[in-house]
Amino acid sequence: MDQRVAFIADLVRDDPRWGPKKLRTMLQKRRPDAAWPAVSTMGDLLRHVGLSQPQRRARYTVPLT
Repeated sequence: MDQRVAFIADLVRDDPRWGPKKLRTMLQKRRPDAAWPAVSTMGDLLRHVGLSQPQRRARYTVPLT
C-alpha cells in the first residue's frame, strides 16, 4: 500500500488542483491492473499526508428584510 500512496502523492505534487475523484480516474486509466482505494479513502490519504485541506462551507444566512 505504501507504493500506491507514494504514487498518489507524486501525482498530486505534479498537479495540486486534482482532487481524489480525478486522481482515481487517472490512476485507473494508467494502471488498470492495480487495485486503487475508494475516492473517500484517497481524500483521507491526501489529508493525512498534508496535500489537501478541507474546504470551509459557506454558511447559509437568512436575509433580514
